[in-house]
Amino acid sequence: MELLLQDRFLICFLAGGFGMIFGSFATALIYRLPREINWVSKRSSCTSCGKNLSIPDLIPIFSYIFLFGRCRHCKTSYSIKYLIIEILVATSFVLSFYFIPFGSKSFIIAFLAFAIIVLSVIDFEHYIIPDEVNIFILLLGIIYSISNNVQFTDIIINIAVFLFLSLFLRWIMFVWKKKEGLGLGDIKFFAAAGAFLSFEFLPVFLFISGITGLLVALFWRVIKKTDIFPFGPSLSVSLFFCVAFPETSVSIIQRIQEIIY
Repeated sequence: MELLLQDRFLICFLAGGFGMIFGSFATALIYRLPREINWVSKRSSCTSCGKNLSIPDLIPIFSYIFLFGRCRHCKTSYSIKYLIIEILVATSFVLSFYFIPFGSKSFIIAFLAFAIIVLSVIDFEHYIIPDEVNIFILLLGIIYSISNNVQFTDIIINIAVFLFLSLFLRWIMFVWKKKEGLGLGDIKFFAAAGAFLSFEFLPVFLFISGITGLLVALFWRVIKKTDIFPFGPSLSVSLFFCVAFPETSVSIIQRIQEIIY
């Protein structure tokens, strides 16, 4: 038992280090993707003075702390959100490997959390969901379903069901409210969610995304004084819940069915 606990501690320690690296990567994506800046080969640089950043500037979490959140060259302050994002991603990796037995699912949950954090911050700030993030979640969902012995044809059917449902909801909202209820990024996310979930999960996926979307809308109306709010974070939270807690999701589905019938 002691050896198992030591192994678990080592796995979580490595997951935390790995998560810190991806947390730093997440901050780069959050800044670059909405601005269409090359995130593959372009070196990291200060957004104020343009100086290329080196290792002392790029150590996740610690560089921000030791440099007091400032550029080492021009002393311009960086937003604390970058530190928070790095901590969130690192924490999500640790929790994924702590609560889920080491294997494909723990990796998938960790990377899904990483993608959701990137998606949510970008959508909150720019009201868009980059195609790159949706494609990553789609591929992750295909890997997840295949690892759970779902036939590839069934995966394609599930993607199609989620996609056409989102298009139908978009049409309904347009007819009813005379405005787009779902953006194209949201529709693409529905398709990506279908790679993870079978259509049996649709009721709970829509229920959770609807409840969280309502809360975000109310918060957005108070803070931003507008009825236009990002729906991607609500969809992503719902997807994460269904994937991370499938048993609880099934019980919610059964409860919904009992209420309906």
